[in-house]
Amino acid sequence: MATNLDNQLLNRNDRDGVTGTDSAAQKLSGSETAGAQPQPSLREAVLAEKRRRIMKERKEAQVSVQSGVAGAIASPMQAATSRLLRQSWLHLVDSFGLTLLWINVHVFLKMILGEKVFCKLGDEWKIGLPAGDNVKAPKMTGLAEAMALGALDLLAVCVLIFAFSVVAMIVGVVSNPLEVIKSILGSLWGSVTGSK
Repeated sequence: MATNLDNQLLNRNDRDGVTGTDSAAQKLSGSETAGAQPQPSLREAVLAEKRRRIMKERKEAQVSVQSGVAGAIASPMQAATSRLLRQSWLHLVDSFGLTLLWINVHVFLKMILGEKVFCKLGDEWKIGLPAGDNVKAPKMTGLAEAMALGALDLLAVCVLIFAFSVVAMIVGVVSNPLEVIKSILGSLWGSVTGSK
C-alpha cells in the first residue's frame, strides 16, 4: 500500500509538470521573479522572534526602572545604595544612632546625584523584591521615613547640645574650681536663709 501511495504522488507530480528533481527552492525562486517576497526560513523566524522578545524585555525593564515599581531591576549602584540604606534603618538602634549619618548622607547625595544612583526614602524596601511578589510596601513609607528622619535628626541635635553643655560645665569646673564652689555654696545659703 505504501508503494501504491508513493506511485500516486509521483504520478500527480508528473501530471502537474513537476518532476521528482524539482525542488521547493525552484518554485520559490519562480515566485520571487513574480514579485512576491520569500517567506523567511524557520531559523530566521525564530531568531527574529527572539530579537523582538529581547527588545521588548529591555523596554519593559527600562520602564520599570524609571517608574520605580516594586521588583524592578534597578542599576547595580542603586541596588547597592538601597541595601545600605535599608541596613542603616535596621541597625539604627544597635549602632547607637551612628547609621543616622549614612541616612543623612544618602538623602543629601540623592539631591546632588539624582535617583539613578540613590533611591528615594521608602524605595529601599521596594528595590530587590521579586517581580511577582505579593508583598506590597505601603505608599506612605517615604513620607513616614522623612518624618522619622527629621525627628531623629532633631533628637540627635538635642543630644549633642546636652553633651557639649556637660563638657562645657566640666571644663568650667576644672579651669576655675574656687569660683564654682563659691557659686554653689552661695546658692545653697540663699535657699536655706530664703534670701537671694
